[in-house]
Amino acid sequence: MEVTFSLPDDLYQQVERRARESRRGVTDLLSETLRMSLSCDCGVRDALPEVSELCDKDLLDVAGSRLAPAPDERLSMLLEGQERGTLSLSERYELEGLLKVYCEGLLRKALAVQEAARRGLSQPPAP
Repeated sequence: MEVTFSLPDDLYQQVERRARESRRGVTDLLSETLRMSLSCDCGVRDALPEVSELCDKDLLDVAGSRLAPAPDERLSMLLEGQERGTLSLSERYELEGLLKVYCEGLLRKALAVQEAARRGLSQPPAP
């Protein structure tokens, strides 16, 4: 399907530069960026009740959680490759999957921090 829309000049220049650096067309880059952005819905509806039902100990564990070292290192490597424009198609899909996992984990952690503060288990983060 074809969709036509306008971009501000400065944004288009950024997209065009990224496309050139990654040796891809502007249309391909925009399509991939939109697909990756939309695929990271982060399961908001699923995460809310689950976090609120955790016992205090498990809630604090989630609030303090981090991405495991191996996936974190791989994510960093793939992001660097994306910046250089050297990712293969399979690496782009791998990056998309890792970003989704990271996004979901970050949301779950944020919800756990909020719930822990609501229960008085910890102080809410400063604004």
